[in-house]
Amino acid sequence: MRIAELASTLLAATRFQLGAVGFSRFIASTVERLRGRSEAEFEADAERIFRDQLAGEIYPESRALVQAHLRKRHTVAIVSSATRYQIEPLARELGISHVLCTGLEVRDGFLTAVS
Repeated sequence: MRIAELASTLLAATRFQLGAVGFSRFIASTVERLRGRSEAEFEADAERIFRDQLAGEIYPESRALVQAHLRKRHTVAIVSSATRYQIEPLARELGISHVLCTGLEVRDGFLTAVS
């Protein structure tokens, strides 16, 4: 993320936290910054960030809880406003096959908009 994109994202998050914009507008403005980005690069970045920074932050108790539900054959799902690129690495890590998240439109290998 370039400095201008980071500043814009932080401003949008602050406006959301202060109640100046609703959640849908916050998500739309954040996703808009992805327009034109290569899907392959975005996916690779998300995988790297998960592997290098986030996977180790999953609490062992959370892992155990998910595994207990899976052993009982419960349907386990992740529901998030994040994109599949951000959520699917976590779902794979935890063995969760059901994911409901923000969809991004891809055209010719590049992100275009929220779908």
